[in-house]
Amino acid sequence: MVKRKILILLIAALSTVSIFQAIIIIRPFNRHAVSTPENAIIIAKAELLRRYGEAEIDGLEFDAVRFGEQPDYWNVIALPPLLSSQPHVLVRVSDGKVVMRWT
Repeated sequence: MVKRKILILLIAALSTVSIFQAIIIIRPFNRHAVSTPENAIIIAKAELLRRYGEAEIDGLEFDAVRFGEQPDYWNVIALPPLLSSQPHVLVRVSDGKVVMRWT
């Protein structure tokens, strides 16, 4: 009888732990959200460095604002604008994924 109670308690405890792990895996509580424009600029600079190299973006200033049509993104642009077809880096607020687009 005692072994059966211990088995039931063990199953209940393991079930509870597995449910919490599933919740954390499915929804990670927005741990990687990009909440400030400074963080968006850092992520965008890293992507521009990877794509164009350090010589192309050395000495440029950047500005980040929420993208007007899609407020789920930070729009990071170089100041002053380089060319008429400069890249705009969109950084998703929820997880920091980067989308490059050109005007």
